[in-house]
Amino acid sequence: MVGAGNERYHSLDLLRAVMMALGIVFHGVQMYYVTLGADDYYRDPSRSYSMDAILIVTNTFRMPVFYMLSGFFAALLMARRGRGGMLKNRYERIVVPFMIFLPASVIVMTPLTVLGQNVLATGTWGFDMAHAAHKELWDKTHNLWFLYYLAMFIGVSAIVAPWLARVSARLKPGAMSSVLMVGVFALVLGLLGSTSDSGRIGADTSFIPDPGTFSYFFVCYLFGWLLYSDQSSIGCMAARSWRWLIVAVVALIVSLAGFVLRGDPDGGLWLPMHMLLSLGTGLSTFAFICFFTGLFERYFSGHSELGRYFSDSAYWIFLSHSAFLVAFAIPMAHLPWPAEVKFLIVSVATAICCWLTYDWWVRPTWLGKVLNGKRQERMFKR
Repeated sequence: MVGAGNERYHSLDLLRAVMMALGIVFHGVQMYYVTLGADDYYRDPSRSYSMDAILIVTNTFRMPVFYMLSGFFAALLMARRGRGGMLKNRYERIVVPFMIFLPASVIVMTPLTVLGQNVLATGTWGFDMAHAAHKELWDKTHNLWFLYYLAMFIGVSAIVAPWLARVSARLKPGAMSSVLMVGVFALVLGLLGSTSDSGRIGADTSFIPDPGTFSYFFVCYLFGWLLYSDQSSIGCMAARSWRWLIVAVVALIVSLAGFVLRGDPDGGLWLPMHMLLSLGTGLSTFAFICFFTGLFERYFSGHSELGRYFSDSAYWIFLSHSAFLVAFAIPMAHLPWPAEVKFLIVSVATAICCWLTYDWWVRPTWLGKVLNGKRQERMFKR
């Protein structure tokens, strides 16, 4: 997998693409899960706890794995192109797409959100703003929050690059995959997560950076940055990938037990069970990081035309999928179908539309150059 020069890291490219494409699943289940508390674009009347289960599992690893990989590839760019080259590349691939797609997200998602709230409130299509008065419509970064924070991570890592280089130089081969190192990072993540009622810290779409969100995901980004300097650890993760999966699942079960047992905040069990929830989540998160990194290195380290195409398309999929999800979900608002059926329909339809629009409107156009660095030929001919 690891090579000099401009060799691609096929396994990690594909893993990053899978995590981004999982946005379809993650935001799809958000429309049908039971637990309250999130200000989503749309919440269907059909709900199911199976959606909560999918949400909890994917939310444990999806963005942490993505930010870990972002740190890895940022360190790669620093090593190959220097600080200036890394910043130039990340500006072109992160900041420019953010500036292009944020206004587009506002223009598309605002009327869809208002329409969805009208359909839920009245049963008819309309755009009465009163029905969406409780929603944040403009003053937020929408699903592009991940680019917003990633740009900050890039800036910080460029500033502290000399310190990171000294830390990296002291790493022994296999250090990043050791139980001690993973445990330290998991502990830090657990302590940060303990400041939240859920034991983990999630997205924050405000333009004012949230210290908790920044710190939580920067820990994952930092792990990836250091992993680039200790790439022998990737092979260790591959050899022990299934063991890491067992650790991840057991830790997640323990964390959920802590959530169930902690009771009222004023009760005697709340603090120890909340810490169990937070620390278990932190360990599960980093065990999942090691599992997926090892799994993809073990089985997908070779070049594949289909894998490369999927990797190239993932950026567009993540940027565009929310609009398709909501657009497909609204017409089914009052159909008495199970949440699982609706979720499958909107997810499959969204995936198809994302790939078709990528192939027709993005891959061979200027958008393809913005997202992937160059225009490429279509795979599917109309």
